[in-house]
Amino acid sequence: MAVIVAALWVGALGPGAVDVAASARGDAGDGRGTGAPVMVVSVPDLTWSMVDAATTPEIWSIVTRSSVALLSTRTADEVDTPAAAYLTLGSGRRAGVAAGPAAGLATQSGEAVVVPGFGLQVERNEVLDYGAVPGSLGGALAGAGVRVAVVGDAALGRDDPTGRAVALGTADPAGRTPTGRVDGLLAADPSAPGGAWMDRTAVVETVGSELGPDAVVLVEASDLQRALRSGDPATRAVGLSRTDALVGALLDLVDDPAATVILVAPTSPGEVRTPGVFAWRGPGVDPGLASSGSTRREGYVSLTDLASTVLGVVGVAVPEQMGDTPVRPHVGPTADPGSRVSELAGAERRSVARDGTVGPLAVAVVLLAVLCGLLGVAAVWRRRPLRPWATWLCLAATAVPAVSFTTGIWPGVEVGPVAVVAWTALLAAFVGAAALVVGGGAVRWAVLVPAAVSVVLLVGDVVGGGRLQIDTPLGYSATVAGRFSGLGNQASAYLLGAALVLVASGWQWLGSLGWSRPRRLSVAVPSAALVVAVVGAPWWGADVGGALCALPALVVCIALSWRDGRSGGRVALVVLPALAVAALGLFVLGLWDRGRPASERTHLGRFVEDLLSGGAGEVLARKLSSAWEVTTSTPWSLVVPVLLIALASLAWLPRSRRWGVVVRRPELSAFGGAAAVGGVLGWVLNDSGVAVPAAVLAIAVPYVACVAGVGGRPAAGEPGAVDPVPQTVGRSGVAAADGVSSGSAP
Repeated sequence: MAVIVAALWVGALGPGAVDVAASARGDAGDGRGTGAPVMVVSVPDLTWSMVDAATTPEIWSIVTRSSVALLSTRTADEVDTPAAAYLTLGSGRRAGVAAGPAAGLATQSGEAVVVPGFGLQVERNEVLDYGAVPGSLGGALAGAGVRVAVVGDAALGRDDPTGRAVALGTADPAGRTPTGRVDGLLAADPSAPGGAWMDRTAVVETVGSELGPDAVVLVEASDLQRALRSGDPATRAVGLSRTDALVGALLDLVDDPAATVILVAPTSPGEVRTPGVFAWRGPGVDPGLASSGSTRREGYVSLTDLASTVLGVVGVAVPEQMGDTPVRPHVGPTADPGSRVSELAGAERRSVARDGTVGPLAVAVVLLAVLCGLLGVAAVWRRRPLRPWATWLCLAATAVPAVSFTTGIWPGVEVGPVAVVAWTALLAAFVGAAALVVGGGAVRWAVLVPAAVSVVLLVGDVVGGGRLQIDTPLGYSATVAGRFSGLGNQASAYLLGAALVLVASGWQWLGSLGWSRPRRLSVAVPSAALVVAVVGAPWWGADVGGALCALPALVVCIALSWRDGRSGGRVALVVLPALAVAALGLFVLGLWDRGRPASERTHLGRFVEDLLSGGAGEVLARKLSSAWEVTTSTPWSLVVPVLLIALASLAWLPRSRRWGVVVRRPELSAFGGAAAVGGVLGWVLNDSGVAVPAAVLAIAVPYVACVAGVGGRPAAGEPGAVDPVPQTVGRSGVAAADGVSSGSAP
């Protein structure tokens, strides 16, 4: 299987992969080392939905001539404050802030700007798990002889010494920016929030004096942020207009065609995390959608990408402690600029709306699984088959997680949680009904239909670029910023659950058609290898933890199926070798990924780099911390290990009268043992923690209920038998019970 997986991985690159990668590199003409100035204009709380040609003509002018993207503003804190945002910008990694007034305090010390409490921020990030080192960007620029300046003051009043968190973005490790200005930038105005707006003349004059060859200037236009604090729509309009005018005046200062201008919105307006604006104009940068090494998706970049992007433009090496994931500008022709702004505004709305659909749909999935489980237990306990409506419900429930991703096509998450849940339920109900029709009288095989639909949908989407993974209820979004491409941890778990159904039930179905074990193996192994390849390959699923748990689980499923569900406790021995093979395969692939340019590496290559350099401990600690946080977030996590033990018992507990259904349905044994292995490994190896086995259970519970419910009545000769099971003749001409040949089960 490992050889097949490797071949799929390598084959997926194709002969033109190197050319494609090279065309996206930063050194293919992004203005590095030109000696021209770089101006980073920060507009806190600006979103794409605020940008249009009528109300923000100056901002519209730059974004329509730039490489643009949605900017994820996620920091290490639960609430992304300006201080945390600028610390993240200056660290190149997610940073957290030591709370208190000192976080936004900066003072003028001659020409320099000093952050008195900078040491507290360094100490705060030493105890976090993201490896952020505040001052990395400023230190790298100053060490290379690049002139660094900061200009800005977001305080509400002229006498307020706080609100100057922008200085955290350019400070060196000592908390000092060599030149800049934070005093005297506000002009009194009784109509303004706090009694002051930014003094446009003072800001423009200061920035103009700082711009020059090999200079990097960070300037903050804070009137919009100041206006949004008031909560008054009229004041908001004034603040947006003033900010737009200031951006226009700043752009007039940059008349060098070799100069670079980067517009960013590092914070979200209000309490709801909302992606911000990113625009990059400079030599070798064409209008279009940008991406980055961390997102690997067009139209999306992250706040952590900005530091390495600035260093790349001025030709300074990226420090080891900083993430090397620079933004990749668009190069070449592109579509109408107005449509790009509309597209990004729509993506912004979807990312926010998606977060409102997660809870309702997740609750619906859990409740549906619980109901199916109760129906299955009742059927087995009473030795009576499920009623037709209950069978249909279990079949539909098996399809629910995967079909929820179709909301990325229609109707979209913007219609609201009620409509999203209704659409998902309707489509799943259709799949369940189709399964009954396709399965005919053999309900036992009908479960293959929702499983096949799930696998085809998820695999096809990921191989095709993963469009349905982003901004869908059970996928990911720019607000969560866990990932932007490939398979999310939960989606990977849904795919694994559906694949196990196909292997376990498919094995028995092919047996009922007269297929020999070797012939069935020739189908099961390549199918399992394909799933593992799609989950783990960096250019497809890119889910390392998912691949590490998928391969052992699928191997266990095939091994148990080969023995018709009779493990004898020995099949468990294949778990560790399979896990070792998966780890070795990923390590080899990671070495290849590590050999690519830093800006092109996926997180697999970056992890291998950390592993070889001794920095993997921080990554693992962060993942374990995240997994523990998810696990302890709800008392319902205690139910998951109980259900995993119940699944494992299908394979390893001694058979008895109550377990007669497992004897007649060996696919339950194969599936139960494999799903338990996948669930436990997924819990341990992923930063999503208990959410991974919970996702596997969302498919496992209705599947087991459906198959066990079909065999609720004991067959003739079994303990407790009352009536013989009706006999039919299968396609192979052998007498069968519910579509199973007499020789396919004990």
